[in-house]
Amino acid sequence: MKKNRRTLWKLLTVGTLAGVAALFWAALLLVDAGTFDRVWTHHPPMTCRTHTELPGVEDLVRIPNTTLVSLATHSRVLEKGNTFESGLFLYDAEHPDTPPQRMSLPQDLAFAPHGLGYVADLDSMPQDPKGFLHVVNHAGVAQKKGDTVEIFRHTGQVLTHSKSISFADFDTLNGVHPLAEDVFYVTNDFGSASHWVQTFEKFLRIPRGGVHLFNKGNIRTVASGLFFGNGITSSPGGTRLFVAEMLARNLRVYDIVPETGDLREQPSLPLNTAPDNIRFDGAGRLLVAAHPRLLDLNAHSKTPLKEDSPSQVLALSGLAGAAPLQHDTIAVEEVWSDPGSHLSAVSTALAFDGHLLMGMVYRDGLIHCQRNNEAR
Repeated sequence: MKKNRRTLWKLLTVGTLAGVAALFWAALLLVDAGTFDRVWTHHPPMTCRTHTELPGVEDLVRIPNTTLVSLATHSRVLEKGNTFESGLFLYDAEHPDTPPQRMSLPQDLAFAPHGLGYVADLDSMPQDPKGFLHVVNHAGVAQKKGDTVEIFRHTGQVLTHSKSISFADFDTLNGVHPLAEDVFYVTNDFGSASHWVQTFEKFLRIPRGGVHLFNKGNIRTVASGLFFGNGITSSPGGTRLFVAEMLARNLRVYDIVPETGDLREQPSLPLNTAPDNIRFDGAGRLLVAAHPRLLDLNAHSKTPLKEDSPSQVLALSGLAGAAPLQHDTIAVEEVWSDPGSHLSAVSTALAFDGHLLMGMVYRDGLIHCQRNNEAR
């Protein structure tokens, strides 16, 4: 009898400890997801319009020395009567009355775009910009072919498909940052394409994302252990690489080794919000499109037209120089904040010359704000 009682007490003790651990783990997940964070409406004094004639904007990138912006769009919402198709668009911010124009793509190119990157051609002139647009493409996943990075040659307002780079071993690519036509960094968010495995990675907090370097045919991993690697960009001088670590709610920082492209990790920057795509603006600030509440984002992803997801756009100053990064000198400004009724689940933000452009992950349209009265 005493032995049975001791066994029962052991089981009760183990069960109680397991229950407490589970409650602690659940509370930690809720806190990390921003569940208890309040989101206020903060819209700066700008006049805004929404271009609704295109699907959800995955990413934006500016063509250097111009007011042209390239957009990667992908319709995630299957509304009744929705005929939007994934594609690339070109938009001139100086002519907001003209909607974004769809760019022609090869008919045999299956296309489901995600991250964008642009690098200028070394022979390009300011009055005649030329360069290369890199696009993460998920279209091959359905055929078990993995993700690809599509490279387009850009001249004026024309895109010509140049080549397709296969990433058969990495089928959860997200962001791309090119250094040249055949040299680029690319992030992957999860370690598996299986939704079940991804669910375990998220809730068990297993960081299996990474950064990979493609260099003229050679692909290698240069950073690992990221908890959902998302947007990626380098400082204006090209000495430092920044990666949005979405589910860790911080910004990974790396110094780039010039000779090899290897990455030397520096202390991360906590953001207390989940970063998506990141871009430097003309003033040297890093703009971060972010999701304050990840559980709201998850609910929004399932019913985008019914559930809102709060959005933030942050601007980080003090990151652009070549000097060693000092966290206490970095200034963080909230450029935009919205509970989700106007800007829901922001995907990306781009700012230059008084323009602020923002896209949304699951809802259609490009939001264009200006610091003058030209927009309506």
